[in-house]
Order: sequence, then structure tokens, then C-alpha cells
Amino acid sequence: MWARVTSSAWAMRKGPSFPACFIYSHRVRFFQSGKGINAQLKLTNSHSNDMLTKHLTHDDVDDADRNDVFPSIQNLQPSAEGKLLKVTWSVSVGEGPFSNTTSSNSSSTSSRVVGTFTSEYSSTWLRHNCQCPSCWEPSSGQRTVLAADLVVDNAITNVSFSEVDAAIQVASASGHVIITDQDFLLHHTIFADEAHGDAQRNGIIPIESSLSASPQEGFFFDYSSIIQSKNNGDYLGVGSEERYQWLRSLGEHGFAIVKNVPSGDANAVVNLANSISQPQPTIYGQTFDVEAREDPINIAYTNVHLSLHQDIAYYESAPGLQFLHAYKFDACVEGGASLLLDLFQAATVLRCQHPSHFETLRKYPLRLQKVHYSRDMPVHMVRMKPVITTDNEGNIVDVTWAPPFEGTFPIEKYSALEVDEFYSAYTVFSNIINEAVDTMANSSGKRDTKGQDGLAISSSSAVPSLSCDLITYRLSEGDVLTFNNRRMLHGRTSFLLNGGKRHLKGVYVNIDEFASALNYECISHNEQPPTHLGNGQINIL
Repeated sequence: MWARVTSSAWAMRKGPSFPACFIYSHRVRFFQSGKGINAQLKLTNSHSNDMLTKHLTHDDVDDADRNDVFPSIQNLQPSAEGKLLKVTWSVSVGEGPFSNTTSSNSSSTSSRVVGTFTSEYSSTWLRHNCQCPSCWEPSSGQRTVLAADLVVDNAITNVSFSEVDAAIQVASASGHVIITDQDFLLHHTIFADEAHGDAQRNGIIPIESSLSASPQEGFFFDYSSIIQSKNNGDYLGVGSEERYQWLRSLGEHGFAIVKNVPSGDANAVVNLANSISQPQPTIYGQTFDVEAREDPINIAYTNVHLSLHQDIAYYESAPGLQFLHAYKFDACVEGGASLLLDLFQAATVLRCQHPSHFETLRKYPLRLQKVHYSRDMPVHMVRMKPVITTDNEGNIVDVTWAPPFEGTFPIEKYSALEVDEFYSAYTVFSNIINEAVDTMANSSGKRDTKGQDGLAISSSSAVPSLSCDLITYRLSEGDVLTFNNRRMLHGRTSFLLNGGKRHLKGVYVNIDEFASALNYECISHNEQPPTHLGNGQINIL
């Protein structure tokens, strides 16, 4: 259960269009620990996720489901000869949600102080993040302070704090008065005993929960409800509850199925994309059609089995979301079921079972390419990148798997032993991915769950952490399969037309524009956004 940590001063100064906690929201998660309960501050920038546990432990925090936990500034003073601002925080607990228009410093007869903690902030960092009108353009939200304006040895000379609106003024030796506030400092909390190079990192953030544990009705959404116009807005779908739930499913599970597209609507998939952003154009155009044809320029334009892969992995910024609308899918067509597998889950299994192979696939680059001259617009694209990319804390932030678009491994750059090391890891990872497909084909999975409208989730192991979930779903005419191309592998079973048609209309959406839409909706609903979107970093606010 999440309880909100909030202060509304920032929101009140920003104006009515930004609800309290809109930008700088904080949550406290309560969990049982022996006889007491630890209040764990989870900051939206995630670096202090488990630090507060050791700084703040109290046995009297009860009935956590109804409590709001709110830190407020108790004292500010310069330290380290003015190079640091030292802040002492008082943490209180009160019953019921606090009003968005009530300052966190307001007294309440139902609240009580449960502890304190101290944080420190660099004077140079404060100067660089000054929020005064000359340093930060309020309408665009862009910083105007220049690197040339920074003085590293900029001592703090005086500090003042307003309990009315939680505003902070920091006078410095450079002569500039730095403006900031309580919420901003809280969002970027660094605990004092960890501010000198010993900061504990958050560590690896786990992938969102397995699909088999999720109610399958949560994977299906209604087309019209998603794209309905907001009464007071110009953008399709913004503000729609169905749109929020759809985006969240895409963020948490990597896929969702949109149903009830109007029959014969050739623009439906574009309209759905436009509820997030304009479609992302590629060498296949702004949209593309997937149907069996002679002399195909892509293996997808046949009726053969498609192994699991990502699309257009040879782009510097590969497409983020992919939408496939079953524009025509006759009942007489045999086969042609869509397959999906979470590539981040597969990489996690590799890390757990074969850590040395995981490190190998982080180290050596693959050659990804699209070299095709026999087409209206000849293409020659080549990109070198590792299969797995992690951030500085070890979180998986990018995984690439597109065997149809792989070129030659550059053996001229490596010894024969290194080449063998790569291929050993490569084949083990391939086996992890394909094992789920083989299990589905053999119908002998340890877990096999049939769900709504024929959606099936199967796994090769009874232990979720050691297996990959394979999603199988045969589209019906009027369905749109939506999935995260950066996170989910996709494929399909072979099919026979039997005189019918199988015609999918496709479109891509940029990954960052998807993340932007998802984050906005999550913040608007006062919910933490999903963390693993495949956009090269852990999703942050």
C-alpha cells in the first residue's frame, strides 16, 4: 500500500494547471518488519528508495492504509565552509489525505512527528538549479542559467525559509540570491552521511510483475473509449480513463489488445497512434501493410512462421510502440496467431541462470543492418550495439534481439576465444527465448493459462523467475495488437489463406513520446509510472 508524501507549496506557486504533487510527488511505502513498521521514502528519482529505512524507523506508525506521511523543513544552515546547505527534516504522520491546498507545514491535531533526518546539498548544484525568473523561464520550463554563470567555489552566506509557502532563499558569495523550495529539495534528497561519495545506490529495480499473475481482462481495451475527445482539449484521448489504463498496461506488461475498431476503418490504427503522438515514419512509410505478396521486401509479407524479433533494430532510435490492426482477417484463414515475449524478462533469466553469459552480451557488439537496394528507395543502414545494455546501477535498460537483421559478427576485432565466448552466450540466450515457443508448440508448459478471447500465456517453468512468459493471441477482425517494440519480441505462426485474406495495417510510435504520455497520465492519477520502457534508461520523472 502506498501512502502519499506531499507538500503543496510548489504546486500553489506553479498555478492551478499543476495539481499538488504533480511534478514533485513522493510516496511512502509501509511494510511490516518484526514488531514495528518501517516508513520507506520512495522518491520519484529513485536514488533514495531504501535509504530512509535506516534513517527513520518508528514503531508507532499504525493503520498505514489511512496515513499520509509528510516531511517538512525543521532547520537550514550552511556547512562545510558554505559549500553545502544542511537541511534537517521533521517527518509527521497524519490520518487521511491532506488537501492539495494545505501546506505540509500546517498543524493538525491528528498528526504526529515520527522522526527526523538530515540531507545536504551542494552550493554549486543549488546555483545551477535556481528557480528564480532570471534562471528558469516559467512558461517553457527551460533553464536559462549558463554554465559560465557557475562558480564551483560559491560559498553560501545566508539562508531564509518561509513557512507560508515553503520558499527558500539562499544568498551566495557570487551575489546571486538562489531561489528554491521545500518540495524541490525533498525530491532530490541526499542523506547527510551519504553525501560525501558513499551514497548507497538503489540497486537493480525488478521488472514489473509476471503476466501470469495479472487478471487477463486487464489486457483488453475499447477503441472508442480510448480515442474519445476530451471536452476541453484539442488532443484525442487525453484525459480518457480508458486511455490511461491502456497506456499503463503497455508500460507494465509491454502489450495490450484494443478491440471494437469500426469495420472498414482504414485510418483506425493512425487515429489510435494519434491519441499518443503522430506516427513514427520509417523506410516502410508512415504506415505499412502486412499481407502475403509476391517478391516481398520483408519476410513479414509472406505466410511463413516468423520467429520472435524486434522491428527495425538497425535504427539509432528504433520504433517504440507498434500497432497492428486486423483490418481483414477472414475466418477461413488457418493459423496466423500473434506471439509476444518479454525480452527484458528473458535477459533477467539469463542474468540469474548464466551471469557470465549476461556480461558477455553486454560487452560485445552485434552488427545490425538493413541493406536492400532492390526497392524504390534503396536502403543501407548498419548499426553496432550490444545485445544487452545496463545503466550505472546494473538495471537492464535496453535489449536488442533481431536475428533477421543481424550482419556478420566482427571477428577481425576479436580473438578466436572471444568470438567463441560471444557465440556461447548468444546461443544460450537464444535457447532461453525459444524454449517458451517450444513449450507452447509441445503444449507441455508448466503454466498455461487460457484467458479472454483466446489469449494464452504459457511458460516453460513452474518458477516464474526462471522462465519467460509467451503470449499467444489470434487477432480477430477489428482488433489492434499494441505492444512495446523496445521490450517485447513479436512473431507469428504460419498460416494458410484458404481463399481468404489476412491483412494487417501497421504503424509505429516513438518510444519517448509514449513515455511522455504515460508519465503525464500516471502523475495525473497520482500513481508511480512503470520503470522499464526500453528507452535506454529506467523511467524517471
